[in-house]
Amino acid sequence: MQVSGLGQISNVGLSVESTCAAQRAGVSRIASIPGVTAYDPDALEAEIAGAPVRGLTDGFFYNARWVLLALESLRDLARNLDVSLEDSGYWRSTSIVWVLPELEFERFRIPGEKAEEFLRLACADVLLALSRLPISPRDVHFIAAGPRGLVLACAKAQEMLRAGASQRVILLATDSWLDPMSLLWLQEGGRLKAPEHPTGLCPGESGACAVLRTTPEPRGPASAARILSWSSSDSSSSPPPESGDLTAWRSEAAAAFGRALAEAIERALVEARSKAPFRGSLILDLNGEIWRAMAWGHAQVRLQRLIDFSASKVVLPAISFGDIGAAAPAAGLCIAARSFARSYAAGSQAIVASVSDRGAVGALVIGAPDR
Repeated sequence: MQVSGLGQISNVGLSVESTCAAQRAGVSRIASIPGVTAYDPDALEAEIAGAPVRGLTDGFFYNARWVLLALESLRDLARNLDVSLEDSGYWRSTSIVWVLPELEFERFRIPGEKAEEFLRLACADVLLALSRLPISPRDVHFIAAGPRGLVLACAKAQEMLRAGASQRVILLATDSWLDPMSLLWLQEGGRLKAPEHPTGLCPGESGACAVLRTTPEPRGPASAARILSWSSSDSSSSPPPESGDLTAWRSEAAAAFGRALAEAIERALVEARSKAPFRGSLILDLNGEIWRAMAWGHAQVRLQRLIDFSASKVVLPAISFGDIGAAAPAAGLCIAARSFARSYAAGSQAIVASVSDRGAVGALVIGAPDR
């Protein structure tokens, strides 16, 4: 599929160009989160650091943050395409596939039977009203699957485009770990980076989007990239416990996560017909947590014959953005596309790989655009 346009907002940039340039330069904009503290052996109490999009999401609840991040990334997309969000002629026969975090009851307190209604009323209807996009609410589809959601969204987008249900699909992903409920959930799980816990994550938030078509846009900018293939799977034979220590379970299951991730990357490379060994960018969602590093370590051992690691470049967006959850793979897509556009890519292809909090894995192979 052709990636015809991009949009992104993050803590280090208000556009896809500035965000990716800041990420490439290693810019990090970390701030203390008011009201969230951890134990410090010297001061007794220390504020937790995060990566908020200051001036945009301050004071908003989780669904409002998703909508605001989506709105700003869509505005950036429209600017890149040089078209108004209200242009009914351009956006005719367009659908949105919106990737969101898994709707964990412990995190969001949304009953499963109310999830669909909640997403329609609190997200789709609000976003369409604010953006004035001439798209019907029935053409907004949600995939609340966390980081693996982008892979599932690509499959759905391809199905819709091939069936002729849409001329173009807006692939949209948003997430925020910075609303009070998410921060409390992370804190209770012992996952936040703190003086006494340096291997935790730094909570962040971001929105990223791309226009997908089967052919390049008839007008506007040239294609930014091509999505060549994708693969996903659930990576653990032992499901996560309904209650108890999820951190211990993740550490115990890290080897299984790594095996599944390696298999997903291998399938994606085969489907993309990549020349072995792969040489290019490896865009990963490593965030400082030990279990993620262990999973990637296991995957790396299994990928030695498929990937030339000495000639490839590992890219870790979380260094700049913090952990941005479900938005991480879409941000990786933007990073890959901008690296092709600015001619600093490590090769003509990039792999975007992710592992969700509950062990589901996903991998995409992104190719440079046809010239």
